Amino acid sequence: MTLSETYWRTLDHTRHFIIPDDEPRTPGELTLASITGHEVTVDAGWAARFEVSEAEARQWAQEEFGFVLDHLRHRIDAKLAKTRAAIDTARSAPVSPASPISPDAVPAMWELARHFPRALVDALSGDPARVARAGELLEESQQRLGKAGVDVAPQLGGFADRLARLRRDFAAARGKRPG
Repeated sequence: MTLSETYWRTLDHTRHFIIPDDEPRTPGELTLASITGHEVTVDAGWAARFEVSEAEARQWAQEEFGFVLDHLRHRIDAKLAKTRAAIDTARSAPVSPASPISPDAVPAMWELARHFPRALVDALSGDPARVARAGELLEESQQRLGKAGVDVAPQLGGFADRLARLRRDFAAARGKRPG
């Protein structure tokens, strides 16, 4: 399907036609209407060459509709991809030529603030898996802040391990087993 045909029907909806758009029309007395409401009058003999049953017209319309939806989906996907790229570019572009800070700095700081309490609790938990996850969360926040132009201590990702060591050292100094 290429959208090069149009579905027409008689005004009383009893006859159906699928006519190529580039087909020269022969004027006459038969009035046809498209689904958009456009009306034409053509020769009945000429139109008979393009007449189809109602079932064939429905099948054609379903196939055309599928083609149109597929075409629209591809165009929307392309537009979304361009929009995402533009948003990513805008997020990473500095807010001014004199500043390395990008608009993503505030959301990145918010993300760190949101992750920090959980990372702190997990780092002090004594559970190696939770300590590792805390380190991953802080490393992700450090990387995002760096991309946003916010210079944070390069050791932020290792903060969870340092807290876990501090907990073990404290427990050892008190003569207790960590965990």
